[in-house]
Amino acid sequence: MQIRPGTRADTPVLAAVFTESIHGLGPQRYTKDQLTAWAPLEPDLALWHERLEGLDILVAEEADQVAGFTGFTAQGYINFLFVRSDFARRGIARALLRAAEARATAAGAAMLTTEASLVARPAFESEGYEVVEEQVVERGGVELIRFAMRKPLVPVKG
Repeated sequence: MQIRPGTRADTPVLAAVFTESIHGLGPQRYTKDQLTAWAPLEPDLALWHERLEGLDILVAEEADQVAGFTGFTAQGYINFLFVRSDFARRGIARALLRAAEARATAAGAAMLTTEASLVARPAFESEGYEVVEEQVVERGGVELIRFAMRKPLVPVKG
């Protein structure tokens, strides 16, 4: 597996990974209506360009395919962490989180934060994140459960 910086040209494949991940890994925890509201099967690429704007993007590739990605801010907010279902449980989410953590730490962030889905919560917990609160959010008129989570960082000494 290789991790590389994402570019604007990656937007279509990242939207596809997001959609496939939610529909491939989510059915055990979310209803079909929730999945469709969260990740429409036809992603709006203009909206995706906006969603990714201002984020550092890291893309995990394996066997010449995009297996997953993360999008985060220099301040330590993890906005996206998604892995295609056929690449799940291979350490890709862990590698992406650790790479994002290293970059955020180097940028001076003192804390990593996220809102994790029922599916992603265990991956974040295994990397030392703690649940701050359970949240209910609305997407397309459908309610979804997620978890505000955080992980304190150890500053890099220069």
